[in-house]
Amino acid sequence: MRTNGNLPNLRTYSILLDGFCKQGYLGKAFRLFRAIEGTNLKPNLVMYTILVHAMCKSGNLRDARKLFSELFIQGLQPNVQIYTTIINGLCKEGLLDEALEAFRNMEEVGCPPDDISYYVIIRGFLHHKDESRAVQLIGEMRDRGFAADAGPG
Repeated sequence: MRTNGNLPNLRTYSILLDGFCKQGYLGKAFRLFRAIEGTNLKPNLVMYTILVHAMCKSGNLRDARKLFSELFIQGLQPNVQIYTTIINGLCKEGLLDEALEAFRNMEEVGCPPDDISYYVIIRGFLHHKDESRAVQLIGEMRDRGFAADAGPG
């Protein structure tokens, strides 16, 4: 691409990042992400979401959390998808208090949780045998007008 005089744009880089992550080349994806920062382009929310998701999925929650924190430093507004991803990662690691803190922080930064966010955190509490907080969240979910059914597959 560069040999033809065409420089990759953010969409092209996002596709490459996603491909590397899906193939299990998280190290390559992260190096590409950092290389993008060295260009005149600025990584966007899509790129952060791709990497945070891949890191959480691979069990690298520590680095996923660091990258998630960078969003705020870079002046990017996290959306419901990346919040739900980090909440899911925290729940899977049994960090329920931190997951709930992130869940509550969503609203504070102007990103209200959606039904998927509720399903993810409720499932996390149920998986870790904290039925009382799961029931509380189900009630809150209903109060907000979401159907408290089985949720997504």
